[in-house]
Amino acid sequence: MMREARILGNQGVTTRQNLVKVPVSEEQELLLDLVDWDQDHASEEAGSSSEQNALADAISHSIRILLTFAHRQNLRRRTQPPPPLAPKRRPTPEYQILRPVMAYLQHKSHIQSLETYIAKLRRVLEAAGIKCDFSATQFSSVGVLQPSHLVPKVESLVGVFLAPFESTFSGTLITPQSSFRVRIRTNSTIPPVGTFYDISVNLPQFPEVQPLNRVGLQEEVAQAITHFVMLDVAAAISLQKQEGSGKASWEVAYPHHGELLAVDTAGQSRKMKVSLSHEELNIQTYSLSRAEGFAHPVAAKSALLSYTWKPDTPGPQPSLADFIAQASQK
Repeated sequence: MMREARILGNQGVTTRQNLVKVPVSEEQELLLDLVDWDQDHASEEAGSSSEQNALADAISHSIRILLTFAHRQNLRRRTQPPPPLAPKRRPTPEYQILRPVMAYLQHKSHIQSLETYIAKLRRVLEAAGIKCDFSATQFSSVGVLQPSHLVPKVESLVGVFLAPFESTFSGTLITPQSSFRVRIRTNSTIPPVGTFYDISVNLPQFPEVQPLNRVGLQEEVAQAITHFVMLDVAAAISLQKQEGSGKASWEVAYPHHGELLAVDTAGQSRKMKVSLSHEELNIQTYSLSRAEGFAHPVAAKSALLSYTWKPDTPGPQPSLADFIAQASQK
């Protein structure tokens, strides 16, 4: 295990005497201390919660299982016929003990962080009366991998958990057929090592919008999801039909800036600005002068209408549809 820890230095794993420190996330790290079997741990466990103790026990059992599995693989490798004579000796790979545990904990941490962010974003949308459906399938790769029939079942079962971990997040947005999907993949052995996100999106109103493949930072994934939802909110506003004479119809002018434009029957031009984050949804409308056209809002005038939806705002809040109906009046 110490040999394996030394080759993981580029991933933040450090060693000191009998201690191995494995980073899991910004808020969590794993400390593995090699101690005597008969050493008293009562004082150390007194300050730990039952959840932390259960996790520590699970990790210790996993390490023992992985060590036994590595010994079996090493024995099989040593009993095989040797290769033809070569000037270099066949290298012995380091046992995979820390890497599977590290990959599992990091993958679980990334799932929880993204799930928390999406839950906050959903609460903001629900505060504005917007219904969206988000779902998650955690560790979907474990259920689809088939154990090999060439090795004993006990070894093939462990081998399943040495493969890359995958989880998926998906969501249906506001406008019909609009959706997104995020696949999280964590690999500890085969390059590229680490966690990567594959994002796909279907926005019929903006078919040219396609995200980057293999994103490595969770902050970029969160920004991409928020941007897709903001685009769909703007599209939903433009599709909302206003009944009655004299009401303006909104058209998306600058989608990536969340800006919509409208001209009422009196010839008055207006601009609407949509801003979305995991904390709030803000919409403002401005009047435009004839000289400026659709370029910029009038700097000297304040917003005609403005509202900010937050999930923790006390009392009833107007829905997005009600606000758009009011903003579309003369």
